[in-house]
Amino acid sequence: MIRTSHALFPSVLVIDDNVHLLESYTALLEDEFQVYTATTDEEGLACLQRESIVLVRLGLLLFTMDRLEVLRRVKTIDATVPVIVITAVDEVRRAAAAFKLGARIATLSCCEVSVWLVDALLPSRSASRLRSV
Repeated sequence: MIRTSHALFPSVLVIDDNVHLLESYTALLEDEFQVYTATTDEEGLACLQRESIVLVRLGLLLFTMDRLEVLRRVKTIDATVPVIVITAVDEVRRAAAAFKLGARIATLSCCEVSVWLVDALLPSRSASRLRSV
């Protein structure tokens, strides 16, 4: 698990099995957020139980636990934490099921989502410098 060192920033948890994507999210978000990353569902759920997380980014396609089950467990641990489910695959049924469980669905690129995260969670801070990335 990768963790940035900004303890005073809001904490974001990114769960994805793609290490390069996790590194990209960390690089894009670490100036504004305490970024926790997990390559497995179990790691991510353990982090959510340990840390005060304000947002979870969850990839819809991971190879371990069923993604909808992970979403259910996230909401069991913290029913109020926003969860963004990211998918590049057009899976209407799974996306609809995730939405019904309380997830926000996005099929955006990593950079687009990062700008959206900063704008949504920290509206008083300008995300314009991220838009240039």
